[in-house]
Amino acid sequence: MNKWSFVNRCIYVLQIVFGAVYLYGAEKNNFWIRLITKPMPILFLLPLLISFWERELSEFPIHTSEPKYIRKWIMMGVISGAFGDFFLVYTNVVCKILGGIAFVLGHVFYLIAIFPRKDRPPLSVFIIFILCDVMSSVNIFLINYSCLKSPLIYGIGIIGYLSLEGFVVVCMATAPRTKDRCPTCQNLGIFGGFMFFFSDIVLVIHAISPNPVKFRNYVVMIQYYIGQFFIAYSSRQWMCAACKEESSHTDASITNQSCIHKTHLKYPQNLISSETNEAQHLLNAH
Repeated sequence: MNKWSFVNRCIYVLQIVFGAVYLYGAEKNNFWIRLITKPMPILFLLPLLISFWERELSEFPIHTSEPKYIRKWIMMGVISGAFGDFFLVYTNVVCKILGGIAFVLGHVFYLIAIFPRKDRPPLSVFIIFILCDVMSSVNIFLINYSCLKSPLIYGIGIIGYLSLEGFVVVCMATAPRTKDRCPTCQNLGIFGGFMFFFSDIVLVIHAISPNPVKFRNYVVMIQYYIGQFFIAYSSRQWMCAACKEESSHTDASITNQSCIHKTHLKYPQNLISSETNEAQHLLNAH
């Protein structure tokens, strides 16, 4: 374990601690604890995205095929999520609206980061995922239809927001599986997108259903924090793949050098043996 691995693990611990303290503050309904601690697990993703994850994988700059805009837009999404967390601690209408806008912008930034540009998935697969996304959003709206004060306004908001969020998951799930991407990081990104999506489904149901969801804070926030973390973690997919490829080349080079060294060790013995045989042949000839 290098020093950057240790630093990153310390950040993971801090994220868990701040998340746990926030849940405690929410349970006790302590405004200041919630205000200070809620955005912190998300803000700690920024140093990881900027350089810490890359430094953990390699002490030197990693040359990858990663588009330069990917991490920048993911960082913008993380910052928007932190602002959304901050505003939604307040109970007044203006802050609720600002928090909602921040989360919508966060999803837009994530979508810009991961939307396929060159290597597009098959159109049929993409359409199937989009239909599933829209249908799930509509179903959530219909489940809660009778509880809504204004079905049209709330319906547009719920279907629009969840469809946008689901579209992020669609882009992750249909991303090409190429050699320059780490499949583990891709799968974790998809898992994170689903966690984020499910946390908002629970939040919507809790907000408009006459029967509140038990342990709502724990269910929503744990899924939300996990989702944000793994969406950000998926940005490592190019770095991880490049490091694995470089490691395999290094191992192959070491193996080749070892074989050459062994050949050189054997060569003088072969040379001596051939010279001895030649001398013996000359003596026999005389």
